[in-house]
Parts: sequence; structure tokens; C-alpha cells
Amino acid sequence: TMDQALRNLRAATDATLAEALMCMTKTPADLLRAEFGDVRVGGPADFVLLDDDLQVAATIASGRVIFERRS
Repeated sequence: TMDQALRNLRAATDATLAEALMCMTKTPADLLRAEFGDVRVGGPADFVLLDDDLQVAATIASGRVIFERRS
């Protein structure tokens, strides 16, 4: 899963969280010339919210919460 890939990248490199997230979001989106990969007004409201351990806490698609982990 992408959250596990993020944890693996952080563990295997000295990349900051911001750098690792860019590697997995903005950079591939830019290469694909996609309309996603960054946060901007008028852009798609699709997000994955991670907790402090980089585990998925919630998923938002088109501005609606579609998954929320229960504690």
C-alpha cells in the first residue's frame, strides 16, 4: 500500500516527510501531466490523512469522507 511505501521510504533514506510525500504525489503527477498531486483552489479534493505513525486515519474523495479509522 502507499502508506507502507511511505514508511519504507522514510526508513530507508534520510528524506524528510515533505520530500518523501513529494516523491509519491507531486512528482509522479507532474510526470503524468495529471490534474492531481497538489492542493489548490478548484483542484480535486482528494486526500489521505495520516496519523503520527504514517498510518491511514481517513480518506477524503471529492471532498467527502469515505473512510475514517475508528480508534
